[in-house]
Amino acid sequence: MAAGPEPLKAAEFAALIQPFCPFEPTPHCAVAVSGGRDSLCLLRLTQRWATSRGGRVTALIVDHGLRSESARDAEKTVKLAKGFGAEAVVLKANGTVCGNQQDWARRARYRLLTRWCASHFVLHLFIAHHRDDQAETVLANRERGIDARSLSGMAAVRHDPACRIIRPLLGISRDRLTATLGAAQIPWIDDPSNQDRRFRRVRLREVLDASGKRRQVAVAAMEAGKARHINERQLADFMATTVRLDRRGVSLSPDDLTAASPALAADVMASVIRAVGWSTRPLRTAPLTALVASLRSPRDTGIRRLGGCTITWNGTDVQVEATPDPRVRRSTYPIPLASAAFYPFSVS
Repeated sequence: MAAGPEPLKAAEFAALIQPFCPFEPTPHCAVAVSGGRDSLCLLRLTQRWATSRGGRVTALIVDHGLRSESARDAEKTVKLAKGFGAEAVVLKANGTVCGNQQDWARRARYRLLTRWCASHFVLHLFIAHHRDDQAETVLANRERGIDARSLSGMAAVRHDPACRIIRPLLGISRDRLTATLGAAQIPWIDDPSNQDRRFRRVRLREVLDASGKRRQVAVAAMEAGKARHINERQLADFMATTVRLDRRGVSLSPDDLTAASPALAADVMASVIRAVGWSTRPLRTAPLTALVASLRSPRDTGIRRLGGCTITWNGTDVQVEATPDPRVRRSTYPIPLASAAFYPFSVS
C-alpha cells in the first residue's frame, strides 16, 4: 500500500522560513487565518516556530460578511487560534461588493490585513498560499494572456509599504497540509464557496485536478520565478542608470530602449507605466508589445494611452505622464519604478 502524504514537521518548516531571515530576536508575526485547513496549518507551524524563538503570533481573521455564517465561523476560528496559543483578532470588512465578489473580497482582505500590521508595528504577514494555489494562479494568468512575468505566479515574499507578505508554503502541496492537521487531529472549517462553480478559481481547480499536472505547473512557475528574479535585477539596474524623473512624470531615451533587449525594454515600459499610473494590474501583452516596437523604431513619433498614462515620443525623448482613466484600478499606495526582485520558491 502506498504511503499517504507526509505531515510537515517543525524542522522542515524552519527550513522553509530560513530564506526570509533575519527576523527580530523575538519576532511578532501575523498570520492571515480563514479557518480553513491551509491557514490553520500555517498558523500552527508559525506559532511553534515563533515561540521557539521567544516571539509571538497574532491570527488575523477577516469577516467579509458575505455569508450568514461568517461571524459564527470567525468566532470558531478565534477559539482554534487561541487553542494553539496564538493571539487572535477579527477584522470586519465594510462596504458594498463591487464587481467580482472574490476580487472584492481579496482586495478588502489585504487592505485590512496590511493596515492592521502597520498600526501594530508588525513587520511580517504570513499567507497560506501553497503549491496548488500557485498552479491555479499560473493557469489563470495564462488564460488572461497577461505578461510573461506573471507565469511565475506568486512571489514567496513581497514588500508591501506596511509589511513583508511572506508565503512560506508555496512549494508544499495541499495534501501535506491536510495530513499535518490530520496527524494532530485538528478540525477546520470548509468554506462552501470553494465548491461554487460560479467562481473562476473553482473551475480552474477542476481543470488541474482532471489533468493531474498541478506539480508540473508549479515547477514551471518555479523555473519562471528564477528567471524573473534575474530579469528584475537587470530592470533595477536599468532604472537606476537611465530613467529620469521630473514634474510631469518619467522620461527616458529611445536610444536606451533600443540598446536594451526587447524583453528588458518591455519590462521597463511596463514598470514605468504602472508606477506613473499607479495601476494595480499587469498590462496586457499585445498593447505593450506594440508600444515598445514603436518606441524602438528610430523614425517613429507618436502618442498613446495605456495603463492610466499618456506616452509621447520622438527621436530624442520618451515621456510618460499620468492620465486619470476610470477603467484603470489605481493603487492606494505609490508603486515603485523597480520593486525588490521577485523572490522564487522551491517545490518539494
